[in-house]
Amino acid sequence: MTKEVVGVALCVRSGRGTILFIEELKAKPAFDKHIGLLSVPLETIEDEENVGDATRRLILEEIGSSLLDTLKGFQLLEVPLCGTYASGISFRLYVAWVDVEDEFRACPTDSDIAHNGWYTESQIQELQAQGRLRVEVPLVLALCHDRMQTTT
Repeated sequence: MTKEVVGVALCVRSGRGTILFIEELKAKPAFDKHIGLLSVPLETIEDEENVGDATRRLILEEIGSSLLDTLKGFQLLEVPLCGTYASGISFRLYVAWVDVEDEFRACPTDSDIAHNGWYTESQIQELQAQGRLRVEVPLVLALCHDRMQTTT
């Protein structure tokens, strides 16, 4: 069984300050991933990929190829977030973030996710209180919030 999963997360913030979310359509209980949970786009890094390549693949698969140019200016944190799922599997998650002027509709090619919407900070807090976010999301958003504040 997998002892550790390594992935990348992308936090996309609009000019209105809202964050892009996708919805999980397929469960993977070992990774605390359940149908209906909301998340920023996340992708597992393949063995032959570096973090930048995995982030570009994430954009293609989870957001849509038509937006690759819009999102190519992403910034990447070099030190990953680390944690453990309830199953005991640990995760290492590299975090990227990007600001865009306008909200858009994600058009994922992955069949296990769908576009969900754009949420304000207070709406995200409400979703968290309701248990509707994937376990990694609060960690990613806290880090992105701190980083975005220092780059604006």
